[in-house]
Amino acid sequence: FFVTIYNKQENRSQNPGTMRVWEFDEILEDDGFIGRVLHNAKESETLDIRIIAIFVIFAASVLGAAPPLYLPFFKDPTNPWACMLRTAGAGIVLCLAVVHVAPYAYEQFGELSDVAELDPEYSFAGVTIVFGFLLMMIIEAAAHGMGSQTGGHCSHSHSHGAGAHGDHPHSHQGDIINAEVEAGVVQKAKALPEVDVPVLDDKAILLKRQVAAHLFELGCAVHSVIIGISLGVNTDNRKVARNYFIALVFHQLIEAIALGAYIAIARLGMLKSWIFIIVYSLTVSVGIAIGIGIGDSFDESSIAALAAQGTLNGVAVGILLYMATVQMVASDFSPQTLGSIKEVRYRWGCFISFIIFSGIMSFIAIWA
Repeated sequence: FFVTIYNKQENRSQNPGTMRVWEFDEILEDDGFIGRVLHNAKESETLDIRIIAIFVIFAASVLGAAPPLYLPFFKDPTNPWACMLRTAGAGIVLCLAVVHVAPYAYEQFGELSDVAELDPEYSFAGVTIVFGFLLMMIIEAAAHGMGSQTGGHCSHSHSHGAGAHGDHPHSHQGDIINAEVEAGVVQKAKALPEVDVPVLDDKAILLKRQVAAHLFELGCAVHSVIIGISLGVNTDNRKVARNYFIALVFHQLIEAIALGAYIAIARLGMLKSWIFIIVYSLTVSVGIAIGIGIGDSFDESSIAALAAQGTLNGVAVGILLYMATVQMVASDFSPQTLGSIKEVRYRWGCFISFIIFSGIMSFIAIWA
């Protein structure tokens, strides 16, 4: 190193005892060892933040998802407070898909179009989003198909209106009508003479909730690993890493509450519920660890990285959109679910919680 400095000084025709700053930078670039030292010092600027984030984000996720397993009102689908928390979860997931993840997918495919000279007018991100949505449709249909073979089914209630059999439909199989659909079925029975009204029995409704919990877990896991990698590879900007870390803590905490609410009503059993929570809580932390490991070789602007991240983000958007619209909004804002809530103020509370938590997630999107 010092020999290199000496030689460069000797080559100068004037002021041999001094050296300009640009020459010193050139020396550092020329020497492999010094370059590695500077790179390691640069990486250490955010390494402490990234390591702390692995444990703090894991703890925040567990803290958010665990309480619904032990609070009784979460397990009652007709409880107004539980319903408001589930509608808040719908707002969280919808905003997560549209405001958080979708812009990254479009941005990455836009950069990929420039680098790989693809058609910039074609929406590659849109294709991956549709694929993710279609994937969830197929998975849910397959899950319900397998579930119907193991006992989940629909009973047919033979309704006679308000005639000889009274005001309530009766099931030929003697199944108990679930409280969430009972109000709507009774009203149909009063209005329609001599019709068979398909009624989901308890097993079929429980299967639907369990499928929703699995899909929710899948969508959040794909997205969480990606955002963890994004933090893990941030080696040179301490302020950005700190802000991203704080935003991810709140992001995962709120998202975990919504996931916990859906796990609670799915009645998966305590062991399986905790497996769901631990797996979800580890996703961001695993992503950060992967990011730290590949930080030296990871090139965000490479064709492979842009294609992989853009595709995974697009598929995650499709999964989350399916969860938010088909599973959450369609279920928790249905006339049957809202009809089971007796007080009007709690019905309005469902809409207000949806709006508030959507707004919170939109605000967090400024940083994460």
